[in-house]
Amino acid sequence: MGGINGVNGATATSNVGIGTTSPSQSAALDVTSTNRGVLVPRMTTNKRDSITSPENSLIIFNTTSTCFESYSSTSTSWEPIYCQCGNGKNDKWTKKADFNYAANGPVFFAIGSKVYVGLGTSDGASGRQDFWEYNPSTNTWTQKANFTGAGRWAPIFFAIGNYGYVGGGFSGTNCSDFYMYNPSTNTWTAKANIPGAARNGSATFTIGNKAYVCGGTASTAFDFVYEYDPSANSWTQKSNIGGSLNIKRTYMPGFAIGNLGYIGTGNDGSLDQKDFWQYNPSTDTWTQKADFGGGVRNFAVGFSIGNKGYMGMGAVGSSDKKDIWEYDPTTNNWTKKMDFPGAARSALGGTSIGSKGYIGLGVALTGGSRYNDFWEYCP
Repeated sequence: MGGINGVNGATATSNVGIGTTSPSQSAALDVTSTNRGVLVPRMTTNKRDSITSPENSLIIFNTTSTCFESYSSTSTSWEPIYCQCGNGKNDKWTKKADFNYAANGPVFFAIGSKVYVGLGTSDGASGRQDFWEYNPSTNTWTQKANFTGAGRWAPIFFAIGNYGYVGGGFSGTNCSDFYMYNPSTNTWTAKANIPGAARNGSATFTIGNKAYVCGGTASTAFDFVYEYDPSANSWTQKSNIGGSLNIKRTYMPGFAIGNLGYIGTGNDGSLDQKDFWQYNPSTDTWTQKADFGGGVRNFAVGFSIGNKGYMGMGAVGSSDKKDIWEYDPTTNNWTKKMDFPGAARSALGGTSIGSKGYIGLGVALTGGSRYNDFWEYCP
């Protein structure tokens, strides 16, 4: 076996140093340089998938998705560690493969390196049960097992760990049933019903291994908040939106940044709003933050990437919007980003994987056109 060119030091305890004669005792390999880096193996998705029995935590750079990826033996899939956005071009939208039907009020969440989209309504009168998986590496959709409950739109949905959760929503009447999706077995399992009034149009976010369901409507907007613990399959009521202010709200987006949750805009039962709130689960308290930068609206979309939040689109009255805004919790400021390049719309879905956001579907409140396009966003 040949030696490694440029190895400068090795110890009796098998610590190898490159660029140093005294490698760190805590490192099997210590590479020291002030003007050069380390290149991990670079390959396409097809070449990556040809690796036989990859070891857990094996790392490569995927030139197809422009992502550093690590293999997980638990999920038996490659998981993104960090993805380059737009080949270094920031604030960029890229149209991806269309979804398989046009709808508004869909389910939209990510598990690992995949996006899951489904349900919603294609006619405003009946809900769908269809459920699909999107693979960003191949830009392809794969149909999965239909949702077990009745077809519906504007449901409650989120992902925790390796599982997705869907329930509530509107199916001719408001629903309170609740289900877990397991992508490894492609199966749905009924879970504890969502407490409180049956409803649709709630905001959700996940923090750690808990999910939070906020507000919603059943002819009137609600202010209550419930925490879901999947390990106990139980719901616990928390402080109302806004704490003692009891802020009633529906059809607003939610997302988490670190250990804090955020919701904002939406409708209070009569008027569209622009206020924006932060929830701290460790103290069960709500703090009002800077109003949404785009002003009042309803049916907006939201997601987080890293330490920033992204919100926009939706409608002001019956006028659909295309604007996207970035929220920085460190400065409590909003910054306008590049407008969404597709048609203005409301009641769409959004989520994120690594450094990329994904949005799609929705409806134009003016004219009623429904959409099935699907887009990737690099902030």
